[in-house]
Amino acid sequence: MADSEMPARGPRIALLLKLLTGIACAAPLAWLYWAWQAGELGFHPAEAIVHFLGRFGLGLLLLTLILGTLAHVLRAPKLLILHPLLGIAAFVYLTLHALSWAGLDMVWEWEFIAMEMVDLRYLQVGLVSLVLLIPLPLTSGRGLSHHWGSTLWHWLHRLGYVAVAAGLLHLWIITRADYALPVIYMVGFAAVIALRLLTPLWHTVRAR
Repeated sequence: MADSEMPARGPRIALLLKLLTGIACAAPLAWLYWAWQAGELGFHPAEAIVHFLGRFGLGLLLLTLILGTLAHVLRAPKLLILHPLLGIAAFVYLTLHALSWAGLDMVWEWEFIAMEMVDLRYLQVGLVSLVLLIPLPLTSGRGLSHHWGSTLWHWLHRLGYVAVAAGLLHLWIITRADYALPVIYMVGFAAVIALRLLTPLWHTVRAR
């Protein structure tokens, strides 16, 4: 009986991990709503919301790439169990980041928004980053790789690297004083790129 129960534990553990990850991803939104209502976001609450959503979303996106890279390097597909969920959460946060900027900062003044988009480079870079992310949640299921074709699916998901690079540039431009977070994110992204480039060599050495 114990042996028959063992195979069932895998899906249960996976479901529990997904549930806990979903809660962890949603918790900052609950905190942000409470802080907004309680007046705990400082003198410029709208700006605080916009920045928090963008930085947290970019961090989630970077974490998604790190997880995918480790799964590839270590040839451990089980690490990908949270990959789609984290990617979708990152896209949600970054979309909310853009919407909160348009709604809270620009109060939906579309003419002014268009002028800002034309004049400010960091907004253009941020928009490019967000647009590049759109295919990712739409093709987040691993089963879709067979429907789309494995090569096309992998190329679509490589857009995530370009999106992160653009997001990091966006973050760097808008940072004025404390560069600790942008530097941490850039170091993490550089490590991901290095691992991706060195993975073929690593696998070749292990095969000998």
